[in-house]
Amino acid sequence: MTIQIKSALQNLNFLIVIALAFVMGGCNDAASDKTPEAHTILFESVTIIDAKSGERANFNVLISGNKIVEVSDQPIESPPNCTVIDGKGKYLIPGLWDAHVHVTFTPGLEQSMFPLFLGNGITSIRDTGIPVA
Repeated sequence: MTIQIKSALQNLNFLIVIALAFVMGGCNDAASDKTPEAHTILFESVTIIDAKSGERANFNVLISGNKIVEVSDQPIESPPNCTVIDGKGKYLIPGLWDAHVHVTFTPGLEQSMFPLFLGNGITSIRDTGIPVA
């Protein structure tokens, strides 16, 4: 049982990292979703975690650039040059928040921490060590 849980967590982390790499890759440029060459990724038959509905099995999710274009329980046609990921047995979740971190107390710490946050599915943080202006 422990091996199954560890394997499931590794699969979940892998899927989160892949999704974040593609979604966050386009976040640096506000015009990235307007270019016709925006990278597109399709997750097929993945279990999604939805804040309103909870767990929703066997869904398809299409992401283009930095936008979620479509979420459906029906097949989605794969656009040209789209990366297709088989999500059977895997989960796709919204980015997580860590609402209590202290990365600004140590100079340079934020540079090493951000990749760790993203690698564990945390896409937003609230640094409680920032001085109030």
